[in-house]
Parts: sequence; structure tokens; C-alpha cells
Amino acid sequence: MAYSVRWIDSVDSTNLYLKTHPDLPDKQVIATLDQTAGRGRLGRGWDCPKGGLAFSILEKDPPAKPSFLPLLSGVALSKTMEKRGYLPSIKWPNDVYLSGKKAAGILVEGLSEGPKTLYIVGIGVNLNQDAFPSLPGATSLFLEKKEAVEPEPFLEEFLSAYEETLLDPSSSLAYLREHDFLKGKRITLNYYGEGIQGKSLGIDEDGELLLLAPNGDVKKISSGEASLLRTK
Repeated sequence: MAYSVRWIDSVDSTNLYLKTHPDLPDKQVIATLDQTAGRGRLGRGWDCPKGGLAFSILEKDPPAKPSFLPLLSGVALSKTMEKRGYLPSIKWPNDVYLSGKKAAGILVEGLSEGPKTLYIVGIGVNLNQDAFPSLPGATSLFLEKKEAVEPEPFLEEFLSAYEETLLDPSSSLAYLREHDFLKGKRITLNYYGEGIQGKSLGIDEDGELLLLAPNGDVKKISSGEASLLRTK
């Protein structure tokens, strides 16, 4: 396996660590069980309280399209969980769900280095937390099966699945569509500040969300924040 893992006892953010150490070799992975100031999408916080796993991967020349990295990472995470007996689903564009609740999140960031752009794939996984008092929409692998998960073997299994997934994006797209959390559901979408409602028709070959609008138009959405539409 091409990936090299460095564990750090405590760090503000594994993504930030790689941003400030771009001279590290390609495929370097920084992992921790104690992330104190991590970020999710849209500037949200993503810390790593006791029981969680946070790690970031430095991709200097990713074999897949950078825009696909969040979804492909979700596929690799889902496969890793599935092999352990879980029933995951992938929520476009960057989350993995268990039992309808968020178990993992992904944040991919670009970093300009001269003429090249490096990519940092940041992932937070809820492994062994036994409660989320302030996050009712979250779950952990432990809560799903009441079994503790060892972080090191889990990360090794993920990196193996991640490597295979990036090298075979076509079959990964088929897997993604089979595990699409939003497909067929009515959703509301925050798209560049505009609220859009409709029915998710799935994900196309470019990784874009296909949204059936109330007027019958099908919109292709490249980025945004989707949530299930609550019915009265």
C-alpha cells in the first residue's frame, strides 16, 4: 500500500497540519484520536472527542478527478464499514450514514503549490463514542453494534479500500448509486444561498446530484448542502 500513516497524540486539525507541511511525501496520512479544532464543510466545527478518529491524506497527484474525491472517499468508508457488518449509506456530497444518522464526514481542500494544486482529504469517523447529547442526528459504530472498534486496523482497512476505489472509479460509481441515501427522497438544498426543494433522482457520472424540481425541470447540482424535507 502506498500510504504512510503518522499518528499524532493531539492536533488542532489534521487538514491544517498537512496544509502547513506540504513538503511531506505524497500519500502521507496524519491521524489522531484527539482533534481539537477540526472543520467540516461550510466552516462548521468537527472536533474529535474521545472515541472518534480523525485523519487526513495528502494527495499530490490523485488518480481520480479531485471533484470526485469526497464521494469516492465515502464509497471507501462505506465499504470498510460494510465488511464489518454495518449497513452504511452515502449522503451526497460528503457524509456516511448509519441508521439514518451521520457517522462520518469528509472535507477535501485544495492547496496551491507553485503551478500545482495539492489536495488534502480530511475524514472524521465516529468510532467509539457512546453518546451525542448535543448532536441528535449523529451516531457511531459503537452505538450501532455495541462493539468497540480499534482505530488502527480500521484505518488500515479504509486505506486499502480507498486505494482500490480511486483506481476504479467506474465500479465505485455503481456502488455509490446502490448506497445513495438521498435517492428517491424529497429534499431541501442550500445552493449558494438559494433554497431549492425537490426530489433527488440520484447521482450522475460527474458526481452531480440530479434534482427534480416542482416545475418538472431536472437540475444538475455540483455542490450544496442537502437535507431531508420535513413533512407535516
